[in-house]
Amino acid sequence: MNKSKIKSIFAIIIVAICMVYFFIDILDLFNTEDRHTVSVVYAYEALEVNHKLFYIIPTGTDHYFLAYDEDNEGNINGYVVKASLDWYNKNFSSGTGFALDLQGVEIDSLSKSYRAKWYYEIEDAAYKFQNLLLDNGTETYVTYPYGLDHCFVLDYKSTAIEKIILFVMSLALIIFGIIAFKHKETIKPVILKVFGILVVADVICFLILLFKSM
Repeated sequence: MNKSKIKSIFAIIIVAICMVYFFIDILDLFNTEDRHTVSVVYAYEALEVNHKLFYIIPTGTDHYFLAYDEDNEGNINGYVVKASLDWYNKNFSSGTGFALDLQGVEIDSLSKSYRAKWYYEIEDAAYKFQNLLLDNGTETYVTYPYGLDHCFVLDYKSTAIEKIILFVMSLALIIFGIIAFKHKETIKPVILKVFGILVVADVICFLILLFKSM
């Protein structure tokens, strides 16, 4: 097998992997098995993840919270929640961490796995929280019904919709590009320039969403 074929196969594999990472979130809209509803009365931020495109350009920040609830028997259940700071500030006291609503905060969302490197940091935060309880004289051990390796992703619907919109836009640009290539003599240069700008913007959006998914 010559080098050109190897390069082509390698490129196809890379593109296929990228497509899987990009489009897998769209399937979340149809996932009902992993959707759960829980109620929590206390939460705090356990991890902040800053995303950068090519390790240089900031593209967004993810916030992971540890949220807890205590049942009538005194058992404490914990959950990992991926949400925005606005969600936290709207529902919890920034000073104490307790829910602003005495009835607690209901979380109705999808429980998904996330990157192992973030899991270890979340696990460390959960371990410190458990030790804090023990140091304060609370002998109850926290249980995590869905595990520390899964988190409730509150924006899974909006992420899926963003990718659907980007997919439709990309498809429209591809179709226009094919038409423009066949009839480039009759298309005004300004239209081609606008098309080029839209293609660049589309690629940048694709890379941003792709890197956030990986």
